[in-house]
Amino acid sequence: MLSILLPLLLSAQFTDHHLVDIGNGLGGFSTTLDAADRFGRSIVNLGDLDGDGIGDIVIGARSDDDGGTDCGAVYICFLNQDGTVRNEVKISDGNGLPAGTLAAEDYFGYSLAALNDINNDGVQELIVGAPNDDDGGANAGAFYVLYLNPNGTLNSFSKSSNSNGLPVTIDAGDVFATALGAAGDWDGDGIEDLLVSATGDDDGISGAGAIYLMYMNANGSARDYKKVSSTVGGLTGPLARRDAFGGRSVTVLGDLNHDGVNDLAVGAFRDDTGGVDAGALYILFMNADFTVNHEYKISSASPGHVTPILAGDNFGHANSPLGDIDGDGNPDLATSANACDVGGVDSGALTLLLLNSDGSIKLEHRIDSSTNNFSGISIPPNDRFGRTTTMLGGQRDDGSFTLAVGHGAGQSGVVSLMSFNPLQLVISQLTHGATGDIASHGGTHTSPIYFAYSLAGNGPTQMPFGVVDLTQPINLISQLSSDTQGNTQQQIPVPVNAAGVQVFMQAVQFVNGSALMSNSVARVVQ
Repeated sequence: MLSILLPLLLSAQFTDHHLVDIGNGLGGFSTTLDAADRFGRSIVNLGDLDGDGIGDIVIGARSDDDGGTDCGAVYICFLNQDGTVRNEVKISDGNGLPAGTLAAEDYFGYSLAALNDINNDGVQELIVGAPNDDDGGANAGAFYVLYLNPNGTLNSFSKSSNSNGLPVTIDAGDVFATALGAAGDWDGDGIEDLLVSATGDDDGISGAGAIYLMYMNANGSARDYKKVSSTVGGLTGPLARRDAFGGRSVTVLGDLNHDGVNDLAVGAFRDDTGGVDAGALYILFMNADFTVNHEYKISSASPGHVTPILAGDNFGHANSPLGDIDGDGNPDLATSANACDVGGVDSGALTLLLLNSDGSIKLEHRIDSSTNNFSGISIPPNDRFGRTTTMLGGQRDDGSFTLAVGHGAGQSGVVSLMSFNPLQLVISQLTHGATGDIASHGGTHTSPIYFAYSLAGNGPTQMPFGVVDLTQPINLISQLSSDTQGNTQQQIPVPVNAAGVQVFMQAVQFVNGSALMSNSVARVVQ
């Protein structure tokens, strides 16, 4: 039995695979950036805007000076299959937007979201935050809806602020639209809604923070809203002064507790649990009316962490849903601590969290400048690696999944497209009375891999090291060691009387105390 032969470990399904950096002179990006543009402060997956079959992204540069100091800008980046930029289109004050639309220090591009074609013209809408906009008060904040053409140019736009149709009054200093996120169609009217954070909101205490759900109209305006803060919306955990609840990203995680309602991941990067500005992350289990049913707080006091969360780390700064990357039925999450000092002051870190259905951590995989680093990436001091992160999914169409991560705060800014390779099982032949050809690809090099099978079904089954897609009884075929490329290959004998038998197979690799699971494969013996 596999459960007897293998040690007590946790499971994961990814290793580093490919890296592309985008920035000044990098990755095909042709625009010359200024030293303080803060390119990569925000990133969003826009989908396939130009219809070439390859997903495209938008990158914010909140301190671009077109129209005035720190007015801000966004770049529509059309990508090649390998993640490099084929060409880009810049939208800023006087460049797509009419001159005078933005004011100095608006920080247009500080946050981004993409909504699913709310006006039914066949093109996704781009939402751009300007949290330092002064409509109705200094740094009250605003967001813009950009209606794009397939070539990335601006067709039209609308603005929502205190002076432009918001259904709620935003106070000075709230920095509304510090973070944005696509909410899905929360009210079922056929129009996707918008998540907005206001990290300077003072409900309960100064700077505690808040998040909003904006119910959107097809014309880009918001017709109504719901709010969650320390005083409204059902949040029970007390927020403290300067917690900045809402973080720099607010995102729909997926239905983590399987109650039919999507749940949220919300950062509070100045939370003081574990030290001043150590940071925290809230998993909000939501009701259908956008109130909080209950929450789970991930901080330095939470179980499951392998790496510490220290004072000044800003854990929970940026978050991105990953989908269910380990196949246990629960959505997973990437989060950052962009002021983490491991390897250098404010160098930053990114952590991939595999979650249990109650929000607790099953496994974490951290990427920083000194431990578990991603091959080829540079994370120097003051880099603030993890300023933002966005899931691009199967961008490369080679079985890997790609995360876009912003950093380079000490320079003009860089976006790294980091592709992770899942362990893949391949069965090319399974013939009775002959041999079966099995192989694995994408594992960690020179580490043990176990091949196992079941005749009873494809699970899931909870094992000591995680959840496998096999049903008991589970039988071990063999143990091999992967080669220097992370691959294995083996021929196994197939009994003469096995014709017509359905076999379910999976590979598991053990690396540094974690179990890396492959896809499961069902095959009928020929």
